[in-house]
Amino acid sequence: MTFQALLVTNDEEAATVLAQVLAGFGLNVRACTHREAGGSLRSQRFNAIIADFDDPESAAWVLQHGYGAVTAVLLKDRTRVRSAFGLGANFVIYKPVSAAQAEATLRAAVALLRRERRRSVRIPVQVPVWLPI
Repeated sequence: MTFQALLVTNDEEAATVLAQVLAGFGLNVRACTHREAGGSLRSQRFNAIIADFDDPESAAWVLQHGYGAVTAVLLKDRTRVRSAFGLGANFVIYKPVSAAQAEATLRAAVALLRRERRRSVRIPVQVPVWLPI
């Protein structure tokens, strides 16, 4: 089974570097813009998702709808790290993206991905329960 990665960014330079690094780890990469991400997430399951945090609302939507995926965000502003992790990001990659930095961060992400490999999507559910006493 090959791992699938979704790369959501308008930054072509970052997309090129990240696609090469992800391919080097053996992941199939699908790059798209924030507008195209919804259709991609509805039509296919991704094991890893990298979203550009230049548009925080769109990145938040992508992270929230990437059920069961290992997630990372691309950040230009280092003061927004806390909000990125608060929205569900597992990893942060700083812009401008260098191959060495991306490889170091994504090596950890891919290790987590392989360890957490699951055959089916797991979605967190909260349901009220009443137990008779």
